Amino acid sequence: MGGGAARNSRSGIVPSRVEREGVVDVVVATPVPLRVHLTPQSAPELGLAPGARVVVLIKATAFRP
Repeated sequence: MGGGAARNSRSGIVPSRVEREGVVDVVVATPVPLRVHLTPQSAPELGLAPGARVVVLIKATAFRP
């Protein structure tokens, strides 16, 4: 992974994953919980299931409050 600063990543655990209307909504438990929207194909390929330990890389220009 090139170019990303450490301040642009957060590690956490996935407490929930919900699929609806063609989008998978994944919550990542960090000090400030993050919600990630993925395609139904991407979530299992990335191993995003409840209980998974993950690192979220944040691209600041794509972030929405």
